Amino acid sequence: MRKLLTVLGALLFLVLGVGPAAAAPVALTAPLTDETGVLAPADRTAIRDVIDQVAERSGVGLRVVFVSSFDSLTADAWAAQTAEKSHLDGTDVLVAVAVDDDSYEYTWWMGDDSPIDEDDVSALFSDDVEPLFDSDDWVGGIRAAGDGLETAAADVAAERAEEQRTQWSPTTVVLIIGSVAVVLLAAHLLSRRKRSAGAALG
Repeated sequence: MRKLLTVLGALLFLVLGVGPAAAAPVALTAPLTDETGVLAPADRTAIRDVIDQVAERSGVGLRVVFVSSFDSLTADAWAAQTAEKSHLDGTDVLVAVAVDDDSYEYTWWMGDDSPIDEDDVSALFSDDVEPLFDSDDWVGGIRAAGDGLETAAADVAAERAEEQRTQWSPTTVVLIIGSVAVVLLAAHLLSRRKRSAGAALG
């Protein structure tokens, strides 16, 4: 009987596994999702404040999710599927973090139609966010991500404003051409008048 229980226990161990349960890609229903309990209440409040601030200042929809693992998928595939299920678009950025007892893994997702430069975002996470995540400073990492996304969005807005300022609209072009034509016509008429007056005097 004891041997049978041991075998059954071993089978149950293999079937259920140990440690945190894997998390399949999900349809996010809130800007912040924590399925692991790794965030304290104050941490959740701080991250929500960052998310609200980013949206207000830049229009970027920052989404943050903490799970136990990325299931059997790569981190990037998990984030892409979660973004699809959640109907995220070019105005959104998803930060996904898988945390277990010994380590963590993270990734980020941004839509192909996002106006923000992907290389800038990649540098932001590798240079500013990841070192904070490495020290389990989840709030600091998300805050760094938010600050960097705000800066990137502001740069895009400034570039667009500069382009609009320097580009001539069709109406402006027509007005300029018309003004030049009027000046040339006036100069031509004045020249003819002078020639006519000179001929009359001669």
